[in-house]
Amino acid sequence: MRHLRRWELGGKAAGIFLTRLVVCLLLVRVSMHLRQKPPAAERWSSSRARVAAQLQSMPGEQLAIVRYSSQHDLGCEWVYNAADIDHSKIVWAREIPGLDPKPLLQYFSNRKVWLVEADSYPVRLRPFDSLSGQRSPLAAPAK
Repeated sequence: MRHLRRWELGGKAAGIFLTRLVVCLLLVRVSMHLRQKPPAAERWSSSRARVAAQLQSMPGEQLAIVRYSSQHDLGCEWVYNAADIDHSKIVWAREIPGLDPKPLLQYFSNRKVWLVEADSYPVRLRPFDSLSGQRSPLAAPAK
């Protein structure tokens, strides 16, 4: 930058203008970077940890059904379970469009069922309505 400040074009000092321009462009780039959403992998890891902690703190056993959007990053997987799934506090399952979740809900009928919308920002955790997979305004968590 100190060498750039000494530049002259046609006998006129152009270097001072150029160094100020570089600094301004750098500040604009930094401000744009700060306003962007964090990278998907960073959002995924912290969001999954937050949701897992929230479910872990609730009384009883939980079933988290994860809904992905069509734009989902395959490297950001939410569905990981402990080796002994049946005795885990939280069981993670993937929602498969077009496939009835009824057998899953029957098998884990002793658990509270939650829908995790993994690709929304911020991630949404809400009670799962077994009829539509959507949140009903009157729906209580399934038991």
